[in-house]
Amino acid sequence: MVLNRPCDRETAELLAENYLEVVCAPEFEEGSLEIISRRANLRVIKVARIDRLADFERYRFIDFKSLIDGGIIAQQSAVNLIRSAADLKPATAVWKGREYRCDREPSSQELDDMIFGWAIEHGVTSNSVLYVKDGCTVGIGTGEQDRVGVAEIARDKAYRKLADRYCFEELGIAFNELEDEAKQNAIE
Repeated sequence: MVLNRPCDRETAELLAENYLEVVCAPEFEEGSLEIISRRANLRVIKVARIDRLADFERYRFIDFKSLIDGGIIAQQSAVNLIRSAADLKPATAVWKGREYRCDREPSSQELDDMIFGWAIEHGVTSNSVLYVKDGCTVGIGTGEQDRVGVAEIARDKAYRKLADRYCFEELGIAFNELEDEAKQNAIE
């Protein structure tokens, strides 16, 4: 969770109720760190001028990694150049002399989701597929040899998250804790 303003006690209480791996904020008000620290294995990061991060997003950096054999890998960061609908191009393809294209233009919400998804994709490893809906990633598949496999993984994760959400909203428990087969079938 990244906050763009100081973390106060009320926000810290809400954060402490959720599973988080990282909390980042420009400042932590008195008492908020103690509340957040209740969570095990939580990393807390203070970035004083977090408002300036956007000033650097178009700059590349070099990432160096040491190998066990003494070698070094140097990798240049990606820069996301997709910022608006104007940066997107319609999908077209030519096969056996015939041109194929989408039957309709995406809605404004679909365009927003594509731009959001493209930004998220920059932080995911190669051979990955994301499913995005209403400004949220609903499934991410990565790490397989082929994109069909990662698309299936992302799809399966999206369905598991949805089943968890329905189950939690209706019964207050995670789907994998649900033992009633009839209720499992209804949610599925």
